[in-house]
Amino acid sequence: EGKPHLSPVGETAPDHQRPFFYNGSAPGIALNEIMADPTPVVGLPDAEWIELINAGPDPVSLKGWSLRVGSYLRSLPDSMMLPGQIRILCDNDHAPDLGKLGEVIILQSFPPLRNSGNRIILTDQTGTEADVIDYADTWYGDKSKSKGGWSFERIDPSRKCGQRANWKASNHPM
Repeated sequence: EGKPHLSPVGETAPDHQRPFFYNGSAPGIALNEIMADPTPVVGLPDAEWIELINAGPDPVSLKGWSLRVGSYLRSLPDSMMLPGQIRILCDNDHAPDLGKLGEVIILQSFPPLRNSGNRIILTDQTGTEADVIDYADTWYGDKSKSKGGWSFERIDPSRKCGQRANWKASNHPM
């Protein structure tokens, strides 16, 4: 009792139907929310951004970490994330507006996000993948929200598989 149910990940099952597989490692820095299509503006600033969360029990330095969006690779600046802390990755031009919503980490050049069908890989200082997302506009689960202006957010940041089942359109426009 109290132990997670271990199930083999079904190779032929659709991603959203694959069972959660617990590998015994503690959660850490994860991709938590993505604004890939900010237009038309609904309530958030007209900017693309990615939100990170430290879902683990320990502080994490982002020194040496990188973000890959499609073929674009960006280094993250040295920044400390405390347990439970959320940070918004964005470019310098949008930092003032997004900074009103939470703490930002400014990337010199924010990589472009496709509205649908993009892979985002977050790697730590050793080059190990901390999180990988292959998102699509079908993840919104709401046709009107998939037309822009809404972010999609992770339901459980400690869950790294069953991607589509673990993401949904934001409920609140802000």
